[in-house]
Parts: sequence; C-alpha cells; structure tokens
Amino acid sequence: MIAVIGKVLAEEQMDGGDDEGYRALAGEMTKSAQNLLQACKLKDFDSAGKAVNQIEQSCNKCHEDWR
Repeated sequence: MIAVIGKVLAEEQMDGGDDEGYRALAGEMTKSAQNLLQACKLKDFDSAGKAVNQIEQSCNKCHEDWR
C-alpha cells in the first residue's frame, strides 16, 4: 500500500506532483516500500527494519518540506 501511495502522490495532477523535489520524496517512499516487501519475503529482519526507517524518513522529510 505504501508503494502505491508513493506512486499516486508522484502523479502530475496531484498537489505538488509537478515539483521535482516532491516527486523525488514520493519515489524514495515507493522504493523503500518495495525494499521492505523484498526483505519480508526473504525474512531479512535487519533489512526490513532499515526499510521501515527509510519510509519514515521520506515521510518526515516530505511533511517538513510540504506542510
């Protein structure tokens, strides 16, 4: 779901979707969510934890910049 949200947020018709920085942060969120899925499939809990932190960081950075 997080990866899908990141994809939707990066669409040009979305608020901020026409800004390169905003799209980059949404892309980071999407990529981190994909990394989390892969880590879960491999039962790699260290990588899963890192991916969760990356998701949180991308969300926090976006909210700092775009609120």
